[in-house]
Amino acid sequence: MSAVAASGVNGASHALDDPAELEAFTRWEQHEGGARVAESSLRIGGMHCSACAGTIECALKRVPGVLSAARR
Repeated sequence: MSAVAASGVNGASHALDDPAELEAFTRWEQHEGGARVAESSLRIGGMHCSACAGTIECALKRVPGVLSAARR
C-alpha cells in the first residue's frame, strides 16, 4: 500500500512523524511552490481479501494531509 501526504498539515504530531522512523519507508520530494510531499510504502500483514485492503485505503484517504492511497 502506498500513501502520499503533504508535510505539516494541521500541525499533526504522531509517532510515525519522527524522521528516524519515516526514513525506513518514506521518500520525500520537493514540489513546485515549495511543498514537501512524502510517499510512504507500508506492508500490512494479515489481510486475506481485497475488501480489507480497500477498507484501509479508504481510512488512509480520510486522514488529514493524505493526498492519495493505493494498493500495489
